Amino acid sequence: MFRFVRPYRWRLFFFLFTAIGYSAFNSLPILIVRELLGVIIDARQTEPLYRMVLLLSLIEIVRTYFIVRRDLAEKYLAHIAVRDATNKVMAHLMCQSLRFFERHRSGEILSRATADSQALAETVGIFTVLVSEPLTVVGAVVVLLTLNWKLALLGLVGIPVAAWPFLILSRRMRIASRQARESVADRADAMVQSLGGVRVVKGFRQEDHETARFTATNNDIFTHTIKRVRAEALSKGVVELVAGGGMVLVVLVGGLLCIRGIAGEKMGAEDLFAFVFALGVLVKPLRDIGKANGRIQDALPGAERLFELLDANEELPVDAHAANVARLREAIRLRGVGFSYGREAVLDGVSLDIEAGKVTAIVGPSGSGKSTVVNLVARFYDPDSGTVEADGLDLRNARIESWLDQIGLVTQDPVLFNTSVRQNIRYGRLDATDEEVEAAARTANIHDEVMQFTDGYETLAGERGAQMSGGQRQRICIARALVRHPAVLLLDEATSALDSASERIVQEALDRAVVGRTVLVVAHRLSTVRNADRIYVLVGGRVEASGRHEDLLDTSPTYRRLWTIQQGAPETGIWEPDTAW
Repeated sequence: MFRFVRPYRWRLFFFLFTAIGYSAFNSLPILIVRELLGVIIDARQTEPLYRMVLLLSLIEIVRTYFIVRRDLAEKYLAHIAVRDATNKVMAHLMCQSLRFFERHRSGEILSRATADSQALAETVGIFTVLVSEPLTVVGAVVVLLTLNWKLALLGLVGIPVAAWPFLILSRRMRIASRQARESVADRADAMVQSLGGVRVVKGFRQEDHETARFTATNNDIFTHTIKRVRAEALSKGVVELVAGGGMVLVVLVGGLLCIRGIAGEKMGAEDLFAFVFALGVLVKPLRDIGKANGRIQDALPGAERLFELLDANEELPVDAHAANVARLREAIRLRGVGFSYGREAVLDGVSLDIEAGKVTAIVGPSGSGKSTVVNLVARFYDPDSGTVEADGLDLRNARIESWLDQIGLVTQDPVLFNTSVRQNIRYGRLDATDEEVEAAARTANIHDEVMQFTDGYETLAGERGAQMSGGQRQRICIARALVRHPAVLLLDEATSALDSASERIVQEALDRAVVGRTVLVVAHRLSTVRNADRIYVLVGGRVEASGRHEDLLDTSPTYRRLWTIQQGAPETGIWEPDTAW
């Protein structure tokens, strides 16, 4: 965790300086109090008393200065560590491949990136205690040994005895804390899913089920937290018992030494008072260290979970000698591509050409691998076998930034952010001018409708575009893709979720958008791609046939069957329905 504090080493050194200064001035009053009592008892004069009180006042002022500066330095380092850690986590997450997000729950990621990052702030605070308080302990122990080493050993004998139960309780605290944090992640995931699917929840009247699921995880958090709190309370009890027992022994033996002596050894009243005072100074840092131990056991699992997230690395491999991809001139080619998401193969030896400046479509039953082809062309994934090439350059040997800068992507599920329509379109290219944004909106057939909104282009789209209709969301997404001036346009079932009226409007926008571009279309409705320059039919992860619409009606049984079904005409012959389709 030191790497998040290391850039601020001068502040760290200042923090250490103030912590050491605080500890040093924390032990000085012990010796002064001893001398003060000696002056009062022996001389019974007021002038030495005033001098001692003045000196104690000066020490207290300096000690207070060190306390304030130490705490300010601690809080600065704590909060800047959290800031840098969360920035690092976000940057790390944005570099991960889609596989990473498929394997990790959203609530889990959110919990680790936010709640667990606060463990860094906690550890800096613990560091304060572990630096300054042990120094105070050392100072107090030195004074105790100086006053009476035998009595000091008697007062401190309980510390090593308490070490064993203290370590056992510490382990219990750490285990319970990690279990609680894992349950917090489960709770966050339950909430993300429930709120994200709230329409489904209400549509199927499952409010009670979702509430019960959330309550169960919340109860788990409570159970594990109580386990940690119980162990923490017991560990504090151990510290208190050791400190209190040592104090009782010191008072008993020291009192006897003062009253009648033991084995010929006597002790002055001022020495006993100073000894008890020093023991009191020692007890406070021991208590603080005990409290810090509880904070350590609570913070460590959170820090571990945060660093597990930072250590998880599922980035696509980057070639050190990667080349920039020039604007596409010839074709994108898939050669013998095989791919799986970790289970059975989705694509098996797929080869196809997407020629520059033409519209290429991919159709087929659900689960045949259509969207996977789009993901591979965008290099969201790398193929397990075979290659994906742009003008002969394997995308694994290309600078991904230079390739993605050429691509405009429109997906079946239009994702809008809760910002203005203008900012949602400009998201495709952040330096786009207002004129370019509106030009893209006109091409996408959405400008006129936006101008009818009360706030025009400044209208908020709502959470995930909730303030817009499905057709409006899709056309805003088309405008977002077009504002990039892409050479390659990827359309992944861009109209399949729309009603007929919305589909017609969106299709008009797409017809304008594809002019002069290399276009790859994944289609559910064959009528939307019947005019494509080339259509590939995927079945079971393989290319069954390719060609134009009229050719495929003769050469592809799957295409002919799908076309017949979508035209609403009865088929001839006996046919068993494709359940996947």
